[in-house]
Amino acid sequence: MKKKPPGLKTLFLKNSLIKIVSLFLGVLLWGYVNSRGQVEMNFLVPLQFKNLPENWKIVGRTPENIGVRVKGRESTLENLTSARLAATVDLSKVLPGENTVYLHGENINVPLNVEVTHLLPKTITLKIEPKETQSKENQPLLK
Repeated sequence: MKKKPPGLKTLFLKNSLIKIVSLFLGVLLWGYVNSRGQVEMNFLVPLQFKNLPENWKIVGRTPENIGVRVKGRESTLENLTSARLAATVDLSKVLPGENTVYLHGENINVPLNVEVTHLLPKTITLKIEPKETQSKENQPLLK
């Protein structure tokens, strides 16, 4: 008499404890291997402003650089320099007077698979004033 081959149900349920433990260990090993090589590095990144209306200017001191901590694979970060990173702040919505600008990870241009984890400072205060224009009446006459 020929033996009937095991069904699909038997294939999955036989030795189920060993299969579940094997699956768990496989996921654990995958997580461990995937997490290795992740490092964090600090950079001093130049701060740039864009979209300031032409008739306005920034008055007073502004930070030239901000501190940025990034996280990513060691192989990606080992070739990364401050010159390749950019911190850009959009000033299109500022108003005359004092403006508090909140810095976010989206303000930093980083390579793919690199995450911004910390910024210092997180806010900057900018004083915006209209540019002074001399009218023709106030210009000195040349003789």
